[in-house]
Amino acid sequence: MVRLGWTVGGRGWAWRPRLLAWEEDSMREYILLLHNVVLQDNVSDTWRWLLDPVHGYSVREAYRFLISDEQVDKTLVDDV
Repeated sequence: MVRLGWTVGGRGWAWRPRLLAWEEDSMREYILLLHNVVLQDNVSDTWRWLLDPVHGYSVREAYRFLISDEQVDKTLVDDV
């Protein structure tokens, strides 16, 4: 990733055309969220659906969540 310019000040973060103010705010948030993510060539990664990490995503469960008043369990989010 370093050779692609994604380090601080690297060309991977150069944007053209210039971002709008709200886009710059979003980019700062993304950078903060991803600051401690380390990608490694020899390690595979997987997606995990926090609402059901065992069985994974389903439209039915996503719909049930959206129409319910439930909140995602904070402990699930903290474990990621």
